[in-house]
Amino acid sequence: MALKTAAVEVERTPNEPALPQGWLGSDSMIQITEVRVSLRNDEKLKAFVSITLNDSFVIRGLKIIHGNSGLFVAMPSRKRPDGQHQDLAHPINDSTRKYLTEIVMAEYQKELGRPGAQHTPVTRSETSF
Repeated sequence: MALKTAAVEVERTPNEPALPQGWLGSDSMIQITEVRVSLRNDEKLKAFVSITLNDSFVIRGLKIIHGNSGLFVAMPSRKRPDGQHQDLAHPINDSTRKYLTEIVMAEYQKELGRPGAQHTPVTRSETSF
């Protein structure tokens, strides 16, 4: 069985598990199928966000931050020994970044407008971004 990925054809043996439908291929795109927003009551950190891709893969630790030029989506990151932050997962092209940002910000706005939306106080360990 052959699986086409972009312009490369990959041969698969009969014993290999099948890839999830729609995960790879030139005619399909990774889709955000679920967004979970956890609001925070902080001046800069507005929410934690988790996204699910193609009902198959979860990325946790996205943040909605209020920066100098407004709100933005920060990707999951770790602090390096030199004090800089390094993204653990991130879009590698502008169209994917735009798609992710639009979906996440729309869900954030919905959560803000939901009656009874809970703004969780931020603990000290959550503010290191």
